[in-house]
Amino acid sequence: MCDAISLAVAGLALTAASAGTAYAAQQQQASAQEDYQSQMAKAQQAAAMQQEEALRLQQAQEQEAAARAAQKVQKQAREALATAKVGAAEAGVTGVSVDALMGDFERQQFSQLELIQRQTQLTDLSINQQIEATRMGGYNASLATNSPISRPSFLTTALQIGSGAINAAGTYNSLKGPSVKPTVSSRGSLYDPSNPD
Repeated sequence: MCDAISLAVAGLALTAASAGTAYAAQQQQASAQEDYQSQMAKAQQAAAMQQEEALRLQQAQEQEAAARAAQKVQKQAREALATAKVGAAEAGVTGVSVDALMGDFERQQFSQLELIQRQTQLTDLSINQQIEATRMGGYNASLATNSPISRPSFLTTALQIGSGAINAAGTYNSLKGPSVKPTVSSRGSLYDPSNPD
């Protein structure tokens, strides 16, 4: 009977140890997954910010180039107007024809400046759309990385231990044998059916 108890207790202890070890391993795995997701989210955020900074730098360079182009156009227009005025004055030409020539230079200047401004607006729009796409890409990558983490269940562990206890009780009962009660024989002595002697 002592052996049956020992085996039942040993079975219960093994079940409890196994369930406890599994719980600890699941907890460790959940923590590792959480750390991984956190690191990935930070890396994705840093990459998105770096890409956005590169796009902002490109945008600033494009705007600077456009400003230089506009200044060049204005300078060329001033020089052309001055040359035309001097040429007209030296030739003794005045009046409507000179005014028409000056108006033509100014229209060309404004047309070129308008073209530069429109190109700058389109470039800004394109870069802003790229920045927005970068942000959305970072957000979507973050969603994909941060999937739900499976955490261990204390209830499941307790049920495993409870199941082990039921199995241990069954093992004990099967090993101890049927319960037999001594009876009194017709001669008046105790008779134990499990012991025929």
